[in-house]
Amino acid sequence: MGLLDELRQKAASIAGQQEEEAERLTRNADNVDKALRAGFAFFLELAGYLNVIKPENKRSYAIPRLGIIEGLHQSEFFADYRTAPVLDKLRFDHFYMRYTSSADRVIQRNLDFIGAEKLRNALWESHVEFTQKESRDEQYRLLSGSFEVPCRIRSELVFKGDHSMGFIHVTCRNVNWLGRDEFTHLAEEVDVRLFEEYVKFVFGEPNTILQQGY
Repeated sequence: MGLLDELRQKAASIAGQQEEEAERLTRNADNVDKALRAGFAFFLELAGYLNVIKPENKRSYAIPRLGIIEGLHQSEFFADYRTAPVLDKLRFDHFYMRYTSSADRVIQRNLDFIGAEKLRNALWESHVEFTQKESRDEQYRLLSGSFEVPCRIRSELVFKGDHSMGFIHVTCRNVNWLGRDEFTHLAEEVDVRLFEEYVKFVFGEPNTILQQGY
């Protein structure tokens, strides 16, 4: 085999690999876009129903130095999405659903300066609304803090696509607890049954999310 034949074969091999890679990327991007579009349609319709039903949140949320926030009902459901150019085509980048769990009461706490600082930081980190009145000395050093915390938890689920790898990454903030849970699913395996499991996860009902995601 001459040099030109060797180069021809090498070029053909590389071209074939590039074509396979391009097909893989397109297939993954299509699967992700399809899953996100279906998910947004599902949660958009769901939000409309839940804003009428205002379901019970069966979870309780503990905040150190504040206590337990419980007996909540969910409302203010809202779903939206964003797109981005992927492989020269506008595709779904992510969608989200936000909602509020609340009860018509306010928790009050009076704490010394150490407890007040720790509670304030915990509320900020959890994105929980509160008002605080501070008592300070002549050097403006914090002596104590008085808190009023409405029983109101803001939560969010975000479904974001990884178009190159074909994954859907899900972030749940203030759903299962006052913090973040993250899950990953193959886009080609995402379907209505998975979305329904996330609804159970939101309600605090038995579900398979912790077993399905990775």
